[in-house]
Amino acid sequence: RPAPAKARLLPPQRLIFIAGSTHPGEEHLLIDCYIEVRKLHPELYLIIAPRDPERTTEIRAIAAEHNLTVLLRSADEYRPADMFILDTIGELVDFYGLADIAFVGGSLVKKGGHNPIEPAAMGIPVLFGPDMTDFSEIADSLIEEGGAMRVGDLQEMTETLLNLLNSPGQRIGSGQKAHQCVLRQSDIIARHIELIDKLL
Repeated sequence: RPAPAKARLLPPQRLIFIAGSTHPGEEHLLIDCYIEVRKLHPELYLIIAPRDPERTTEIRAIAAEHNLTVLLRSADEYRPADMFILDTIGELVDFYGLADIAFVGGSLVKKGGHNPIEPAAMGIPVLFGPDMTDFSEIADSLIEEGGAMRVGDLQEMTETLLNLLNSPGQRIGSGQKAHQCVLRQSDIIARHIELIDKLL
């Protein structure tokens, strides 16, 4: 996995749940879910990576409403906190590589979702909401192969996260299936490119 140097910014011996490319309306739900799940799994640690890092102040305010302390990536040093906000650009894939479970944003709100290949390629299970319109084919493939789960609301997200945390074997297996699915998709794309090259 990439970016071992960035691991110094995260607490040791914790299970990392990263929510990538989140949009307004999603962070409230993610933080509510995190608070609920952490009652049973205090080892869980939340990273939120907003699609627009300029929304960091807004997300910090949501965390403060729940009495959660926040560490910002831009601080570039570790200190104990309840959660982490990735408030920089271009590092999401690196932090996917440090995580244990991922949620792909833009999917609980009607934004068409974001790329689930990035976390799946890191070999971790992927969660997303109902709207993955922009990535429907790969999202469906990941679900069919057991590498991803679709969650419709707070209850479903909480239950799915608890299932993965309660069953390490299932969590690891789901991540392996996600990775294998991406490899297969890459092979298909490569064959298509090869075929197109022959036709041109």
